[in-house]
Amino acid sequence: TGGYMSFPLALAANLLNTKIYLFEPNSTIGRSNKALLRFSKKILCYDKDLQGINNKYKHKLAEIPPILNKCFYEKIPYEGEKDVFKILILGGSQSSLFFSKYLKPELIKLSKKFKIEVTQQLSRGLDANNYKLDYDTYNIKNRLFFYEEEFLCKNYKFDLAISRSGASSLAELSHLEIPFIAIPFAHATDNHQFINAKYFEKKGYCFLLEEKFISDKLNKILIDLYNNEKKLQSIKDKMTEHSDKNIFMKIEKLIKRVLNE
Repeated sequence: TGGYMSFPLALAANLLNTKIYLFEPNSTIGRSNKALLRFSKKILCYDKDLQGINNKYKHKLAEIPPILNKCFYEKIPYEGEKDVFKILILGGSQSSLFFSKYLKPELIKLSKKFKIEVTQQLSRGLDANNYKLDYDTYNIKNRLFFYEEEFLCKNYKFDLAISRSGASSLAELSHLEIPFIAIPFAHATDNHQFINAKYFEKKGYCFLLEEKFISDKLNKILIDLYNNEKKLQSIKDKMTEHSDKNIFMKIEKLIKRVLNE
């Protein structure tokens, strides 16, 4: 992958004349992958229009479907409940102090109009009991948690998610057919979270909202989605292309084909 830890291993492989196959889950190439691409035979990626690579290396691109934990392929899409709107907030593996600070006031405003239920990932170090007091004051049913590996494998019954834009999180939400509002981390390396979110927005799976527009636009989007069940269903229908239970067989065939080229 494009992380810095892979760089010395791939360089060693090159010195040993070993074939190198890269993997890039983001929609813009990572810096290590970019440097290693000249030595590599292929780069497996989710986005066939991967950004940041030199045109002379585009023949090395091999598009594959997102690779998820097997537990995701056992889930049945959530149909929703008529009396409550269930919202999930994900900050990613690094969590998001920004989300913890700025999203709660917007959700409280929404709760004054509609009945909502909030499941929210908190930043490490926050006092969960203290944080939930405002939700409890406004009678918002809530569940607060800190980062968990494969959280969505066990908890996926949501009408909508608000999420950072890491490649894995967005692929998981799409597979589970949970429409989402993607709020990219504004200072991500090479702006890769914004580019990831743009990729899923073009597919019709999400709404892209930059941090600076949260106070102006987030509540408008939430109210529109709450009132427009057909719009949410339309997004879910588009997401079905991401929900393929035979995906492992397809990925295996694609990778075998690439390795044999």
